[in-house]
Order: sequence, then C-alpha cells, then structure tokens
Amino acid sequence: MIGLRRRKFITGGAAMALGAGTMSFARADPLGLPIGLQLYTVQDAIQRDFDGTLRKVAAIGYRAVETGLALGGRSARDLRMIFESLGLDWKSAHINGAELQGGLQETIDQAHEAGLNFLVCAFPLALRRSAPATLNNAAGYVMDIVRNFTLDDWKANADFFNRVGEQIKKAGLQFAYHNHNLEFRKFGDATGYDTLLARTDPALVKLELDCGWMVSAGRDPADYLTRYSDRYVMLHVKDLKQAPPNTELKMKGADLGTGIIDWPRLFAAAGKAKIAAAYVEQEPPYPQSSLQSVQADFDYLHNLKLS
Repeated sequence: MIGLRRRKFITGGAAMALGAGTMSFARADPLGLPIGLQLYTVQDAIQRDFDGTLRKVAAIGYRAVETGLALGGRSARDLRMIFESLGLDWKSAHINGAELQGGLQETIDQAHEAGLNFLVCAFPLALRRSAPATLNNAAGYVMDIVRNFTLDDWKANADFFNRVGEQIKKAGLQFAYHNHNLEFRKFGDATGYDTLLARTDPALVKLELDCGWMVSAGRDPADYLTRYSDRYVMLHVKDLKQAPPNTELKMKGADLGTGIIDWPRLFAAAGKAKIAAAYVEQEPPYPQSSLQSVQADFDYLHNLKLS
C-alpha cells in the first residue's frame, strides 16, 4: 500500500501535472494518441528520485508510460496506483525471459493487477542452448546472443512466441515483440526479423517497432509499417545520429528532431497501421540530462506539423 506521505506527494504532483498537460493536448501527438514515455529513458533520474521524476514526467505533458512489471521496488499493483494518481496511462509492460519461461502465469496475474493490455518481450531468448558458464551476468548473456545467434535460434524464438502468445491471448492480453538491431543480421537472404514476421501468427504475436534501432541497422521503418501494417501495434519514437549501420547493439542517440529520422514521413506510414500507443525512448548519453531530453522530445512532438 502507498503510505500517507506518498499519497500527499503524488496527489500534489498530479494536480500540477494535469494542469500543465491540458494545453490543446488533443493535437499534441502526430498520431492522435497521448504522447507516451518508455521510462527506461529516465532510469537514472528514477534511481535518484522516484516520486520526483515521475511527477516531472507528468508535468512535462506525458500522458502514458511503458515500463516493466516492477519499478523502484514497487509492485505492479502499486505502480498502477501511482501512475493513475499522476494521470499516466500504463497499458504496456516489457518482460524478460524469466517472466515468460519460468513464471508466465504469475506474469499474467501481475499484468491483470496493473490493468495492462500488452506484454512485450524486449529481447530474444537463448532457447536452444544454455549460455556458457562464464556468462554469469546480463551483459555477458546479451553479448552472447548478439555474437552467436543463428537463424535456427530465431526460428526457435518465433515458435516459442506463438506458444506464449496463445496463452497470453487466452488471458485477455496481447503479446508483442520489441526489436533492437541484432534482428537484422543476414543469414544468406534471411534475417532474424523477417523470420519472426514469417513464422509467427499475426493474431498471437504483434510487434512494437523501435524506430531508432531499426534505422541503426540500415532498415526503413516506414517501409515495414507500410508492408506489415497489420502487425504493428506500438512504436518506440527514438532518434539517432548518423553512423554506419550495424547489428551489434550500437547506437548514438539524439533528441527527437536533431537526428537522421524523417519523422513526418514515418508518422504518415504509421498512420496507416494499427498503432495503439507510441512511446518516446532515447538512448544515453544525453546532450545534458535525461529529463531535459524527454522535455525536448515532448516539445518536438507537440509542435510537429504534418502536411
């Protein structure tokens, strides 16, 4: 339960945030959706000041958030109460391999407690083999996948996602997969991403398109949104600086509008897809601070005019 002190703090923050966010908000986002924020972007600030950071996020004008099922030591149920108090809609959560493989029913139960619509796998799983014994930390696990994944690994992930997606759908939720850039490594004429698209059931496995990571791999998000408009349900609105394409999780992040992505063109394509939510996300390091960047990102989207 939320203590009295936190209730007072959050209530005051909500009043300020809602006052700041009423300025012609209906036209604030190019897709006609509330501007959301993936809280990964401000994780450094949240670690320093959980309540104060969320209050600032709401005061900037964000009206939706995406995060994991636990944040700052708070349960999914408590997070729902906190976000609701601040006028922040929480409908999507990123989940990891353990939450999918070892405790799916508990994950589903937490999602119901949080009032979510989407559960999103944020990274592929090492399903066909155990990670080497020396890889006893998250960074090692990630780099093992980046360097050693094969097309058969991607096929195994697609089949697993179909099974998980079916269970999640039966529970009244939607499963989705979020890309980075490693999915676009070529295996002959195939890539991991195209394998996921071809091998997964469109009704069971939707996609959250991370625009920045896709561009960092040398691919065109507008093209994918146009060709697979029925698969995409969410966007990560992320910009980046010019750099050679790669599939090794490398990116130079940028505030929206200062990078290389043509956002009017991308949003025109996204408008033809079935996008239910769009979340600003930015990769560090930031020009000044994470909170200043999410302010700049919001301002860019709020003022963006589409022809």
